[in-house]
Amino acid sequence: MRSKMVPPGQEKKTFRPGVRVLDVIIVILCVVLLASVAGVIASFLEERNSGYQAHSFQYALDIGDYSRMVSFTDLNRSEKFHVDDPEYIEYYAIADYYKATWHVNLYQKTGEAEMEMLWREKQADARSRLGFYAGEAAKIEEKLGIVAE
Repeated sequence: MRSKMVPPGQEKKTFRPGVRVLDVIIVILCVVLLASVAGVIASFLEERNSGYQAHSFQYALDIGDYSRMVSFTDLNRSEKFHVDDPEYIEYYAIADYYKATWHVNLYQKTGEAEMEMLWREKQADARSRLGFYAGEAAKIEEKLGIVAE
């Protein structure tokens, strides 16, 4: 006996409730999986965008990379990370002192007295905030080739 040939798209569809339930379960699991992945990505981005941490500042200080500390400080302040955190105040002061000393040196060499005085005030403010790291001032001046008067 020959079976009837049915054109594509016109075959009889059978309803199987077990398959429908499995489809719903698969959709629910996909939604849960996507939500979990979104949570992991959000957590990663939140951690990544939390500014430079104290250990990064300490490493830059240990190797004498004051310009890196300035970059770290500028980013943290622009993104309002650790702005008033006591753990960072002295690191920011070192970066501020380096930046101010660099500018004082520049304006002293170019003869721009008004700008030099502005940066000297910032330098004095930063020096007053150095605290435990007051000895870094001399290292910064030496690094920038400034001879003490």
